[in-house]
Amino acid sequence: MTGKAKISGLPLGVVFMDLDQFKVINDEFGHHTGDAVLPKLTKRFHGAIREQDRLCRWGGDDFVLLLFGIRKEKCADLI
Repeated sequence: MTGKAKISGLPLGVVFMDLDQFKVINDEFGHHTGDAVLPKLTKRFHGAIREQDRLCRWGGDDFVLLLFGIRKEKCADLI
């Protein structure tokens, strides 16, 4: 993926995301519920990003979003 950013000459945005209060879901409803919620959240994230971008689960409730070819710094500020 990093090759794409180098070839385009456009900036690559890296966004680290942590789901606020996700621990509450696991504590109150059990880890099986939290495990069921994560794929649904991932699907929503994928529906909100561009086709060329990549979303990765870093671990637990942490995600990394790679924004390829952003043209302005303001684009990353909107997230």
